[in-house]
Amino acid sequence: MSRIPRGKRRFVISGALVAVLLAGVAWWWIGRPAPAPEPLSVSCEDAPLPEQESDGPGPAVPSAPRAVVGQPVPAAVQPMRYLDHVPLSQRHQDRAQGYQLDHEAARVSYLRGYGEVDGVEWTRTLHSGPLAVGATIRELPGSADLLQVVGEPQNQDADLLVAAVDAGGGFHLSCVVTGLPSSDEPVPATFTPDGGVLLVPNVDEQGEEWVEAHATDGGEHLWSAPAVAVAADDRRVFLATGPSTLSAREPRSGEVVWERDVATGFDDSPGPSPTADTWELSVVDGDLYAYRRGGLRLVALDTRDGELAWELVSGNRDSYRVRITQLDDDHRVLVEMGDDLAVRGPSSRDTRWLHRGLEGTQVVDVLAPVGEPALIAIRPDEQHLTLVTDRGERLTDLALPSDDYLVAVADTMVYALHRDDRTVAGFDFERPEPVWTVPVVADGEVGIAGIQSIDGGFRVNLRNGTYIPFHGE
Repeated sequence: MSRIPRGKRRFVISGALVAVLLAGVAWWWIGRPAPAPEPLSVSCEDAPLPEQESDGPGPAVPSAPRAVVGQPVPAAVQPMRYLDHVPLSQRHQDRAQGYQLDHEAARVSYLRGYGEVDGVEWTRTLHSGPLAVGATIRELPGSADLLQVVGEPQNQDADLLVAAVDAGGGFHLSCVVTGLPSSDEPVPATFTPDGGVLLVPNVDEQGEEWVEAHATDGGEHLWSAPAVAVAADDRRVFLATGPSTLSAREPRSGEVVWERDVATGFDDSPGPSPTADTWELSVVDGDLYAYRRGGLRLVALDTRDGELAWELVSGNRDSYRVRITQLDDDHRVLVEMGDDLAVRGPSSRDTRWLHRGLEGTQVVDVLAPVGEPALIAIRPDEQHLTLVTDRGERLTDLALPSDDYLVAVADTMVYALHRDDRTVAGFDFERPEPVWTVPVVADGEVGIAGIQSIDGGFRVNLRNGTYIPFHGE
């Protein structure tokens, strides 16, 4: 066998080392994380917001609407002004009040929405030009006193408007963002509960999503971090990154307080693994609820240190729906994950299961009156209705004649609206047969949109923008 001369051996070995080094450099270059994107331009007006004490939005209604026990009587058809957001405390009032967002004028108004042609309580203009139709208004997560408006200005002087409005209309904070890149499903923009920091999405050169923090008292860029979802409470900003990482940061410095890797799928589980790193985050009284869409596991982490406080593992991959509903001021929450329903009290760490693994289960109504057990209406299938309390007490089980029923709940009764027959039947909690049945008399060409319980009766909403109130005699 021929031998390679010593000089040539050195050359071959050196060439191999160079090749290995070049391959390593190439691997590092390709695999290295992309640098943070250039910060967006942010400017804010009327900042900062006044200091306020907030323990999170109180979802409870003052009291459950009183049922109409005797034969209900319809009143005259009433005009219904469309409201973009109705506070929970107003949703069961005969003449509910709420908020209307005028896209053309970029204006928020608080007004009476039912049976009134005027009745505007206050109006605040948020921007100098119109907003695109997709603009939204909702309660700012973590604040009982602020509403948040997010929309795209139509006059192209900015890419995004994010505004916070005092529920009483006394002040507002408006921030405009420019330089925002397009994204299929960007991280939602939001404020911290005190309004001091604006959290907005950005995208790096590799198309990965980031979150930027900007001070609202000048628009200064504070920090950036990779994230596909964001939530905040009055002390921390919480981020979800990639398939399994959750972290907490200081709102203004961006300093990492804790970071945890959370398993969201399991190799031996049926069905495909999640295909996208899309998370749902919500904070309730010291617990961060986190769910990666398409996964099997919902976790609740202690917001102080990131330790696991609770988890729910589902065996059903057919439903990716997760919803967290705060039931009362004691921060009890209703957890809906696929076909599993539970009520959990964060402070006492107790969990009460309402249903486990019932295919097709749907929560159709929740009443959480102050100082009383919450009433939860569940449809385990299309033709049955079960009413339970948040303590697990089963109040009634109803068999509905068909699946074309819409239901609403009062303090002692369930109202069932049959859209085809155009009738409403009233069931009390003690018997399976209706106590009374009344027709919905309206123009036959006008469709029925829904039914809602109100104090002392109910309201049938029609598709032409009117409604019929029913009360006792």
